[in-house]
Amino acid sequence: MLLGESQLGRPGQSRATIYLGIALTTELQELVDPADTRLGDGIRCLRCEYNLTGLDDGACPECGMHFEREKLLAYLAGAPAPIPIWGERKEVGISAAYLRTLFALWFHPINFAKRFPLNPVAREPVIFARITLAITMLLVLPPLIFSESSSPMDNVFAMVMCVWIPVCVNICERMATVILLMSPEGEQPTDDMHERSLGLVRMTRAYLLQSALLISIALLGSMTLSSKWDCWILARVGCPFALVYWWICMTCIAAAYRRSVWNVIIAIVLLPVVAAICIGLMFAMAMVIAGAMGP
Repeated sequence: MLLGESQLGRPGQSRATIYLGIALTTELQELVDPADTRLGDGIRCLRCEYNLTGLDDGACPECGMHFEREKLLAYLAGAPAPIPIWGERKEVGISAAYLRTLFALWFHPINFAKRFPLNPVAREPVIFARITLAITMLLVLPPLIFSESSSPMDNVFAMVMCVWIPVCVNICERMATVILLMSPEGEQPTDDMHERSLGLVRMTRAYLLQSALLISIALLGSMTLSSKWDCWILARVGCPFALVYWWICMTCIAAAYRRSVWNVIIAIVLLPVVAAICIGLMFAMAMVIAGAMGP
C-alpha cells in the first residue's frame, strides 16, 4: 500500500522513521481504547472497590461479594445495575438487605453515594422508598389511632395526614433532586440524569425513619407511662437533631455524588428551605383540619 504525501512526513525523514511512527501511533491508540479508559485502573468491586482485574467469576477477595465478570463489565459500560446492598435482597433476604441499606445510608452516606450506579435499575429506589414510607406510617399512625384518648375526629385527622404526608415527601424529593442537578453553568440536565438523581434522593427516605421512631416512642410512652412523665420531650428534642442530621447527610451525598464544591454550597443553602417548605405544608394541612374540626 502506497503512502500519501501527508503520511510520508516532512522532507528528510526516512521511510523507517515514518513506519516506526505509524506503528507507535497504532499501539498508543490500542492502549487508550475507550473501554480501557472507562475501566480506569481496573474492574472494581461494587461494594468495597477492590481491584478485580484478572479475576474470573467468583467472590471478591476483600469483602466476599459474589460477582460475574461479564455483568460487571456491562455495568461499567452503562447497562442498568442494581443498587449496592439493596440489590442483594434475593441473596440475603429483603429484611437483611433493607436493614443493611439503612445502616449504609445512616452512617456511611458518602460511600453510598459514591457507589450509587450510573444507571440504576429504575424500580429499586421506588420499592425501597415505598417500603420506608409504609414503615414510617405504621410507626406513627396506629398508636395515634388506637390511643384510648383518641376520638373519631382524631382518626379522620390521621387518615387525611396519611394521604398528605406522602404528597409532601414527594414534593420535597423533587425539589432536592433539582438542587442535586444544579450547575454553575446553568446546564440543563437530561432525562437520564434526572431519573438517576431522583433514584438516589428516593433512597434518602431512610432518614424519615429516625424522626418516626422518636415520635412513635413518644406516643407509646404517653399511652403506657405515668402522665407525670413528659414523653414528648424526646420527640421535641430529637426530631430537630434528626432534621439537622438529614441536612448534613444530604449535603455529604450531594458532594460525593456530584463531586462539586458548587453543589455542596447549594445543598447547604437550599436544603433547609426544602425542609421548611415540606414541614410547612404538613403543618398547614394540620391547621386546616384542626380548624374544620372546630374547638
